Amino acid sequence: GRTIAQMSSDEHVQYEQQIDIRDTAGGIVADILGTLEKFCQSMPLDWMFNVEHGIDFVAALLHLLKEDVANIQVLSVACFQQLSMRKLDQNQWFRLVSSLPPALFEATNAAAQRASERGIDPNSI
Repeated sequence: GRTIAQMSSDEHVQYEQQIDIRDTAGGIVADILGTLEKFCQSMPLDWMFNVEHGIDFVAALLHLLKEDVANIQVLSVACFQQLSMRKLDQNQWFRLVSSLPPALFEATNAAAQRASERGIDPNSI
């Protein structure tokens, strides 16, 4: 790929617009995660862990571990922390514990790829 310095002025403007859109959307997701952290403290666990009609709350939080915009991954971890401090049954606890290693592996790979694309040593992140 090309670097920012290699972009034409029109391309640079479009690039900056896309960065602004990404950052705005990231801010919205971060605000929502702040609210979801409170839900994770008190919402019924059956609702939080039930996978119904393609809606999977835990899978969504696992996916957000890959996002580095607006500290989304940190806020996702805060949600998991709140869930893990609740009285989970054996299946709920096992789902959290068994889902985290592959999700963290994917998040690490995504961060390394972003670092590589930005010209940063992936081992420095």
